[in-house]
This record gives sequence, C-alpha cells and structure tokens, in this order.
Amino acid sequence: MSPTSTTDIPPYFELSWAVISTIGLNNVLVGFMVAGIIGRMSPILLVPIVVSAACALANGLCYIAYIAKYPVVSTAVAAAFAGVAWLVQEAGLPFYSYMILASALHSAERMVFQALFWTLMLLSVALRCAGLVVEVRFIAEQNISADLYKTVTRRLTVAGFVTMALVECTSAVFLLKIFRSVLRSLPSPESSGTLYHYLMRSTEIRVASLALIGVMRAVTFSWYAVGTGGDGGLAGQLDRIDILASRLLSANDSLARCNLGSEISAHPTMTTASSNLSTE
Repeated sequence: MSPTSTTDIPPYFELSWAVISTIGLNNVLVGFMVAGIIGRMSPILLVPIVVSAACALANGLCYIAYIAKYPVVSTAVAAAFAGVAWLVQEAGLPFYSYMILASALHSAERMVFQALFWTLMLLSVALRCAGLVVEVRFIAEQNISADLYKTVTRRLTVAGFVTMALVECTSAVFLLKIFRSVLRSLPSPESSGTLYHYLMRSTEIRVASLALIGVMRAVTFSWYAVGTGGDGGLAGQLDRIDILASRLLSANDSLARCNLGSEISAHPTMTTASSNLSTE
C-alpha cells in the first residue's frame, strides 16, 4: 500500500511518534539483554518486552492511520491494529503485580484479588474495544458526525484510563498488606526488614506516581483533537509527554518487579507470611 499524496506530510522520524517507538524498541532490547544475563526468560520478564513492543508498533501504525495519506481501507486497518496494540500496552502493565500476587496470595485472599483484577481488566478492555469500533467505523464509513465521534472516543478512553488505574491501586493494596505482614513476622524488623520497608515505600510511590500521571493523561487527552494529523498542537505534545512519563515509570519499575517476583518465590519468610495472611 502506498500513500496517495506526500504533500505537507512530515517525515515519521521528525515526530514524537518515532521517539516513543524508539523508546519501546530500546526497552525490548533491554528485556532480551536481561534475559540473556540471568540465563532464562521468565513470565514476569515477558511483560516489559511485550508491552514495549506493542508501544512501538502502536506509534508506527498511528502515523499511518492519522498522519500519512493512505486509502480509507488502509487507514481503517492501521487504526484498528494500532488500537489493539495500545490495548496490549496499557493492559499489560498491571500483569507485573498480578504475577507477583498470584504466587504470593492463597485461598480467599487470592480469589478476592483475582475477581477484582479480572473484573476491572475486562471492563477496561470492553471500554477500549468499544472506542476502537467507533473509531474504525468513523474512518471507514463516516456515518457519524465528527463532534460525536470525538466526544464518544474521549469519554471511552478516559474511562479506560480510570479502570486501569483502579487495577493498579487494587494490586497495590494487596502488595502492601503482604509487605506489612512480612514485617510483623520478622524476628528483628529493625535489622532484617530494610528490604520490605523499601518495597513498601516503592509501591506507595509507584501508586502516587501513577495517580498523578493518570490525572494528567486524562486531562491532556480530553484536550487532544482525536483523529487529527500531526502531533495535535500543544495538547497533542502534552499528551505525548504524559505517554513518555508513563513509559519511563514502567521502564524504571521493570527490574524491581522482576527482582521482587524472584524474592517472593524464593524467600521462605515471604511465603510463610503470605500463607498467614490468607488465613487471617
């Protein structure tokens, strides 16, 4: 498929889409480097690799769908696959916490967590899929007004951000409960509880950071002209900055989460504490 016109179309690598794609590809390479260093590919290490690859793919397809001038069918297909890639990127991040908690929680605690996690996750996926259907139909058929399309798409997308934030907050609550239970069970919390104090603080900071970025993302996305070409002016640039901030937070958190998963599976104190927590 070839573009119908190249007049006034900015090159891909001059736009912020290319910057974010490059960051995603870099994170994929870093993930494989870590796998080579530790000598194995663990499920929790696949999360940053898959999420980063989806981020890179989504940004490249967005250039085809919203900036370059391709036929309507090609544009609609690119928009559909870009939406799926964005969904994988956004829905993949909470699986860090899910993999940790699925092995640390037991009995009723695990059932409650999984019920909350999958309910919120399915709700978020449904909202994003609904927005994707509206977007593809608007591009392919033009059977609704542009104002209605923008309003519906913005509301569905912001609602998806909210449900993803609730998933992260739910996971954080269970993580903090486990860490506190471990601290109470340690024979000498002052000397041997430094790691768990650090994990509690890092989890709290992560939730606070996600809350701030989530609010900024919702605000800037509501300003952004959905489906427009280029970088969308000032609002579009702010939206890109929020995406970069979330990618940076995810990249900095990847190694800590991988280490935490190994610590939970290997540390006898953590295993005992999580068992005690499930029976409380």
